[in-house]
Amino acid sequence: MRVRDQHLTARPGQTVDVRAQVTDPDGDHVTSTWSVYAEAGTTGASPAVRATGGGNDRNARVTVPADAKAGQRIVLNLTATDDGEHSLTRYGQVVIAVG
Repeated sequence: MRVRDQHLTARPGQTVDVRAQVTDPDGDHVTSTWSVYAEAGTTGASPAVRATGGGNDRNARVTVPADAKAGQRIVLNLTATDDGEHSLTRYGQVVIAVG
């Protein structure tokens, strides 16, 4: 798994793209999910997160809550699990600072 731009800055109400590539060395199918890590974030309201991309790309569009304040942060986790006989899970993380 490779998460690009692990640290981003966005304004309240702005939509940003988070990008990752996920591959499995054995060629197993990989399922992935972006989720908000609310306990590590400080915006209070949850951002809107919509998965995009296909193939090995595991991207998402994230909209910062309109009432977010400068200095707050949003933390997203990417969880990727293969469907091998002994499935493995990897994690990635993106932090979006509200500016």
